[in-house]
Amino acid sequence: MWPASYEDALSEWSALRTQTSDLELADALHTIQNWWQHAPLVEHYLHVADYEDWPLPWDLLADNTFCDLAISLGMCYTLLLIKHKDINSLCICQTANYSVVDINGGQYTLNDQPGSITSDIDESEYKYSIDCEYFRCKLN
Repeated sequence: MWPASYEDALSEWSALRTQTSDLELADALHTIQNWWQHAPLVEHYLHVADYEDWPLPWDLLADNTFCDLAISLGMCYTLLLIKHKDINSLCICQTANYSVVDINGGQYTLNDQPGSITSDIDESEYKYSIDCEYFRCKLN
């Protein structure tokens, strides 16, 4: 169940980051994906071409409006803030139908299939790919 208020969401998101920062990468990814899959889903909120105007994580939680792209962004922010030692690359990728978080060049994929952190998506299916280093810089 998704937190009812911004304060609760912020508190639970903080606990999620604390809980996952020291887990093995696969366990951390499962936990993060499972938490974000409870976000209230709408059809459209963010557009991939407007990534420079996307909200910071605290604004994302305050807006409480999540399309699949916003969920991918939330997962990305979570991963950036926990600074997991086994993450070498992180991208938000848009296919023709939905967005995913690509970790370590396709080693793991979040937001593709509930309960799974791997994917059958071929990189040729990506219409857009945004290196999350851009968002890391926005957080600093």
